[in-house]
Amino acid sequence: MNLPADTRRFSRSRQEHDLWCLSDFEPVNQGFHRAVRQNLQCVKNRRTGRSRKRQSRQMDNDHDSDNSRSTARGERSDAALESEVDDDAALVQAARAGDAAAFADLLERHYNRIHGLAFRLTGSAADADDLTQDVCTALPRKLAGFRGDARFGTWLYRVVVNAAHDRRRRQKTHAEAAAAWGERERATRLELAEARQRREWLIEAMQGLGDDLRDTLALCLAGLTQAEAARVLDVAEGTVSWRMAEARKQLRRIDEEQQS
Repeated sequence: MNLPADTRRFSRSRQEHDLWCLSDFEPVNQGFHRAVRQNLQCVKNRRTGRSRKRQSRQMDNDHDSDNSRSTARGERSDAALESEVDDDAALVQAARAGDAAAFADLLERHYNRIHGLAFRLTGSAADADDLTQDVCTALPRKLAGFRGDARFGTWLYRVVVNAAHDRRRRQKTHAEAAAAWGERERATRLELAEARQRREWLIEAMQGLGDDLRDTLALCLAGLTQAEAARVLDVAEGTVSWRMAEARKQLRRIDEEQQS
């Protein structure tokens, strides 16, 4: 770009300063001012290009750094997983042999995982505590079934899921039994209520019978045989039989009158 000689010796900051100054006054030399502006725009373009290149290089460096960190994390994660598998296998073997300390270490390593899965399966903190307790109580016996085909943590999750299924089945059975018991209880209460109503009605209806009929009926309702009632009343047994038949006939009539 061809600029006046005086323009070439301006620094970038001076060019920017002059541009701002010139904007406030009527330009004397339009060609000179236009050249200054063009030169300043070229400077800005070069700055922008260099900045973009620096940003691109920085992004490439960051990407390489992230890949390196991810690779390192992956390697550390794999190493930690292998170490955990080895530790679990050793603890399981020792716990099977009756080592209580090894079993305690095994539980401590996996307790939070057991409880977390139990909570997600049950949706209740109290039920999760109970399910976790069930799993921990049954775990010494179930360790005999661990063959090592999968990681111990994976196998343990399956134990928790199976325990949750068993618990749900028990809860369902208990609920059904409780419902059946409730139905029987309601039926029994209904029968008792009906029996009480019949007894109360009989006692009231007996007040409408004659004295001989009422006394004879009362003795027989108390559990005496007709012969025993006859001896108590000092009458013949046939008389007791007639009085009972007459009492039933009169009570039936009273009931019909009340129903009509």
